[in-house]
Amino acid sequence: MGWASRHRSRYKPSGRRPGKQQGDQGFRLQPRAVPDEVRTHVPTGCNGCGTDLTCAPVVGVGTRQVFDLPVIELVAIEHRAQRRACACGVVTRAAFPAEATSPTCYGRGVAALAVYLLGRQHLPVERAAECLEEAFGAAVSTGWLSSPVLRKPKTASSIRVVPLPQLVADAVVLHLQRWPGQDECPWPCNSPH
Repeated sequence: MGWASRHRSRYKPSGRRPGKQQGDQGFRLQPRAVPDEVRTHVPTGCNGCGTDLTCAPVVGVGTRQVFDLPVIELVAIEHRAQRRACACGVVTRAAFPAEATSPTCYGRGVAALAVYLLGRQHLPVERAAECLEEAFGAAVSTGWLSSPVLRKPKTASSIRVVPLPQLVADAVVLHLQRWPGQDECPWPCNSPH
């Protein structure tokens, strides 16, 4: 089998035009009655004669709503465990919360996003680290992404980790997905277990 026959597109034209199809329900971004933020723009000078409009009466307002994501950046939360001296002479220190495992560490939100990028989006470790750094400023190492910290359940009620061969053997239904060019290597995507 030659290169051209292996890499030929599997796309078959459906005969339908691109875009919304006749009879399909359409979607339009609807404005919110109460926006999260309002920014007022005031004209500074008249377009006709150039007169200053600072004290001129407002005779109308046009509105447009822009839906966007807020700036996402890491938030550093410093936990301070106080030590207090008792009258009996014993100094007692408060306990740090469970997520503060070392002097500096990533929290649950970064860990959850890392698990999502690796497990749901199937990003390679290097690309997941690149995504976390470029999009959110979290310069995680590939070692941290590969560490048991992201895979190990913290409590008995957490999600259980099952080795892949056991998952395949125990599965009632196993969803396998293949990508073009990877016919020899199907990747398990999900299972009811």
